[in-house]
Amino acid sequence: MARPTARPPVRLAAPHATSRPWSLRVWLCALLAACSAEVPPPEPSPASAPVAAAPAPAADATPAPADRRVEARPRYPGPRLRFDDLSWDWGVTPAGRELRHLFTLHNDGDAPVLIRKVRATCNCTAASFDREIAPGGDGTMEVVVNGMKLHHGRSTVYLDIVTNDARSDTTLILRGEVVPADRAGAVEVDGGLLVR
Repeated sequence: MARPTARPPVRLAAPHATSRPWSLRVWLCALLAACSAEVPPPEPSPASAPVAAAPAPAADATPAPADRRVEARPRYPGPRLRFDDLSWDWGVTPAGRELRHLFTLHNDGDAPVLIRKVRATCNCTAASFDREIAPGGDGTMEVVVNGMKLHHGRSTVYLDIVTNDARSDTTLILRGEVVPADRAGAVEVDGGLLVR
């Protein structure tokens, strides 16, 4: 039986495959040459001619009030609620301790923000807050976590803030670790708990 002869492999080349790298090089060289060419400075226009100085004020004239520019917050249409922080980590605390934190709220919109409801994921948390925040105004929300109702170990509590801000509701995250108050090696230092 006759053995078939091996055919040489067929090479398929894309059309102009060799011309593309060359044209890319030419294009890049032209771009570099155009960028490095000296550009003459713009000619002065009549509008940029020097302006005569304003006359000096009379000696008996009252001084103008100081320029008191206040950094303006961006104004958005409608209510726009913003928090300084969206989370709080209370660290390690002994069981039974009441934990408090103050969140700062801002209204960056041109309409009042109305806080309709605050829902917590557990009954261990309560919040007191400003129900209405004027346009461009600030408010506060104090959150109190009852350590007696928390389980020992790492705890995470979510607070859902329901407002009239059309973007969406905001969720605050509170987390930390609760240890038994009589845990061996737990020492309280300056209001914090040091676990050894």
